[in-house]
Amino acid sequence: PTGPPQGEQGPQPATVQQVGDGHRRPHGRA
Repeated sequence: PTGPPQGEQGPQPATVQQVGDGHRRPHGRA
C-alpha cells in the first residue's frame, strides 16, 4: 500500500514540474 501510492505520486508531480518549466522557459525567453 505504501509502494504503489508513493511511486505514482512521486514521478507524477516531478514529471509535470519538469515539463512545465522546460516549456515555459523557451516560450518566455522567445
